[in-house]
Amino acid sequence: MFENRQIPTDITGTFEVIRSDNHLDETSNKNVKYIKQQTAAKWQKEYIPLRNHPNNIEEHYDPYVLFCLFFDDIILNTIVDYSIKYSTSKNRNNFKFDINDLWKWLGIVILSGYHVLPQIDLYWSLDEDKGVSLVRKTMSRN
Repeated sequence: MFENRQIPTDITGTFEVIRSDNHLDETSNKNVKYIKQQTAAKWQKEYIPLRNHPNNIEEHYDPYVLFCLFFDDIILNTIVDYSIKYSTSKNRNNFKFDINDLWKWLGIVILSGYHVLPQIDLYWSLDEDKGVSLVRKTMSRN
């Protein structure tokens, strides 16, 4: 199937090469079946350009557009639906949640990755040096 110089080098670990043809061993005149060949893959870094995309993505997309490529209306509505189903399964029947609340929550999550506090509840703190008024005005803690 493969000659020694034709063994693929892009497979990780070891692999088995089985040749379907029998070869004649010249020293003993017996049919010999080659069963196993082991080799390690040789990896190299290679740039693969994206197809149908501009060369410089930063020139054509702002962060919001890139975010919306992954979180479209279908995904966001699915998150809202499953959040409501989860709250119902936990007997929180008065739980109200819609797409606007999800956008607010996502904003708080992104902000909390940028403005890090030691505890989550400190974002709603009334202390001047701890609380974040934008978070407190956007959504209640509970």
